[in-house]
Amino acid sequence: MAWGHPRRRRHPRAAAPEWLLPTVPRYYLLVMLAVVALAILYVVLHSPFGATLQAIRENRERAGFLGVKVKRYELAAFSLGGAFAGYAGGMFALFERSSFPLLLHWTTSAEPIFITLIGGLNSFAGPLVGAVIFGLLRDWITRNFVYWGAVLGAVLLLIILGRPGGTVEAVQRLVALLRPGAQAPTQTPVDAGRPEDADRDDAPTRSGTKGAS
Repeated sequence: MAWGHPRRRRHPRAAAPEWLLPTVPRYYLLVMLAVVALAILYVVLHSPFGATLQAIRENRERAGFLGVKVKRYELAAFSLGGAFAGYAGGMFALFERSSFPLLLHWTTSAEPIFITLIGGLNSFAGPLVGAVIFGLLRDWITRNFVYWGAVLGAVLLLIILGRPGGTVEAVQRLVALLRPGAQAPTQTPVDAGRPEDADRDDAPTRSGTKGAS
């Protein structure tokens, strides 16, 4: 990579063991590192620290009134996010083994935001699902359209505006609607309050009252 210089220059590369040079071992290593990162994030999310961060996200002022050091937790969350961003950057460099100026463009920095919005903000699996959808969508659009950037942006805009809660929340709502007996609690009070049921229940009482009188 010469960065615009007309003459080629040799740039040193990071040394790597021989078993890591083929693509397949490097791929499995990256999968293992990604699983470790997801496990750490899952533990953090379901810890008291993660619950406090969620409380700050929902209502920052109320969390402060409850005695939470909001600034301290925000700084910790920012540091944790930066650490995982560096972790992901190291994994990317290990996989690509090169760098190019396009990585500095704002669209590359916006991809994680698009992925999170597509998958959903309120679930742990949201960014994972969003990454799969975004990757498949981008590959298909870049192969079939010349102005793929505009088409991809329009499709992402439609997805985000159509489903603000994300894909995971939409699937959860659909499963809840299709689940058998999901509307049973709402039907029971209505059925119990029908006039014919009331007449049927009161019939023995009324006849007994008439006989007694």
